[in-house]
Amino acid sequence: MLRPREQFDSEVIVLPPLVSVVMSSYNHKAFVAETIWSVLNQTFEDFEFIISDDHSEDGTDEVIRGFSDKRITALFQTENTFGLNSFLYEMSVGKYIAIIHSDDLWLPKKLEKQVAYLESHPDCAACFTHAALIDEHGNAICKSDMKENLFCQPNRTQAEWLRYFFTKGNCLCHPSILIRRDILIGLGRNRALRQLQDFSKWVLLLKHHPIHILLDELTLHRRHMVTHANTSATVPENSLRTLAEMYCISETFFDGLSDELFVEAFQSLFRNSNAKTPEELLCEKFFLLLDHWVFGGNQRKLSAAAFFYRNCGADKEVLATLREQYGYTLQDFYSLTGSIQLNWLSDVPPYTEARYLEAVSQAEKLQSKLAQAEKAYSEISNSTSWKITKPFRMLMDCLRRHGGKSKR
Repeated sequence: MLRPREQFDSEVIVLPPLVSVVMSSYNHKAFVAETIWSVLNQTFEDFEFIISDDHSEDGTDEVIRGFSDKRITALFQTENTFGLNSFLYEMSVGKYIAIIHSDDLWLPKKLEKQVAYLESHPDCAACFTHAALIDEHGNAICKSDMKENLFCQPNRTQAEWLRYFFTKGNCLCHPSILIRRDILIGLGRNRALRQLQDFSKWVLLLKHHPIHILLDELTLHRRHMVTHANTSATVPENSLRTLAEMYCISETFFDGLSDELFVEAFQSLFRNSNAKTPEELLCEKFFLLLDHWVFGGNQRKLSAAAFFYRNCGADKEVLATLREQYGYTLQDFYSLTGSIQLNWLSDVPPYTEARYLEAVSQAEKLQSKLAQAEKAYSEISNSTSWKITKPFRMLMDCLRRHGGKSKR
């Protein structure tokens, strides 16, 4: 259904859709049809659906060709572009852009509720939703409890989000977003980032705009627990790349952040809670990286050292502030850089998203097996045959004990 049409000089002018849904697909033949249907079955219908298949090799493209809905524009790449979505954003004409992955699902009212919120809150840049986690078979991975699901977060201020990102990392579900098109395009895209492109984007977004989270599970985010096919799967190559990209993000985390928002976000973590001069705030940024950056150990030291080289080492006033107000000298910095050991894999935090989800999945499988075993034991122990044969089992136990003693 298109938005209301206007009559002018006997010509019908069709207004552009309010929402542009974009999806890049690659080798998701088993899931992509269900994903597409979850978009087409939205209660909010005023959208275009731009799909780009990234040269799939498993027949995903043929599944996409099987859809004839007039809202769909399907593109088929002749080579793999690693999910290049930026040109899809440029193609879009909607006021808002929604992003979905080709193996994830939306509940029917997702777009309706998000559009209603953004239309009534013009100062809000983007609207996310809570997300439930499912496996390859569509089974729930973990309960949608605030303590158990990384993607069920409360709403926070810009300052609170920035502090969370800095100390704990990403917790926003990419395929749950609805964002204003002009703002998304204005954020740009660093194609060098593969693991953490979303996280980098959220940091940039929150430096300048507020966001909102709908506290309803309107997105089903699929985790490939067996094949580890997700980009964020915990394999050595991805872990190393994640560390490298986190280091790059740490270098620019404070860039473009106003002093007012910086103080609001991080003052509770300052070494000097009264810091306010430009020199003092630079010192605090250095110490924040050293003390609180999300990845600890050697990467934390390296991130702090890189910031120091770039922002502090050549500034006499900053060096004087470090020495006189913080008791931190160049000799202390040399000791820091002399202690960095680049055993990168040892610095991967235990709470990374992929490891967390795998641990929860394994725990639930073990709990399920335990429950089955307890149920089987209960059924056996309460059965009539088990009760009737109890005297015979006691007699056999007695004979075994006495037989053992006679042998000794």
